[in-house]
Amino acid sequence: MATALGDSAPSTFRLSDSQVNALALGDSIFWVSFIPSGMNKNGTSFQLTSGSGVYQEVAGWVADTAGYPGSTISGNGVVVQAAATNATVSVSLAYRVPSNATTHTADVQVYRGATLIGTTTPAVSCPPGATTTVAGSITGVTLSAGDVITVRTKRTNAFSAFVDPGSWCRVTVPA
Repeated sequence: MATALGDSAPSTFRLSDSQVNALALGDSIFWVSFIPSGMNKNGTSFQLTSGSGVYQEVAGWVADTAGYPGSTISGNGVVVQAAATNATVSVSLAYRVPSNATTHTADVQVYRGATLIGTTTPAVSCPPGATTTVAGSITGVTLSAGDVITVRTKRTNAFSAFVDPGSWCRVTVPA
């Protein structure tokens, strides 16, 4: 049975068990669904070195192509693969405070290019000698294909802190 396309695109097309992300006629693509993107922290810790309370863009990411095929990195961010008006950007940072430090309070800022689109709340207390998950989601985000999503965090006292492997960022849309 054929599916007619009117003024709005259907929410899901499937060919057997595979979801279709685009429809084309020859070389012309006339419908693209949202394609999620993701990035994971590479195998190196990122040290927060800026002054207390100064947000730093977290560096050292790799595209999560296993979980989010087609994902790519530009600079320190994940590239959005398709436009959306109701996207969710989820972040989870493995925030480590050395044992010789004092407690930090951490949150995460999420940027689309140079624009701050949200800050995770509430801030999380990160005790010394431990790795604490600092996570959250920014919802209802409008994105264009090619936007670059980056994350920033800060240290809150004179002692250093680190963002470790196991950290990630995902760009999705609600089902």
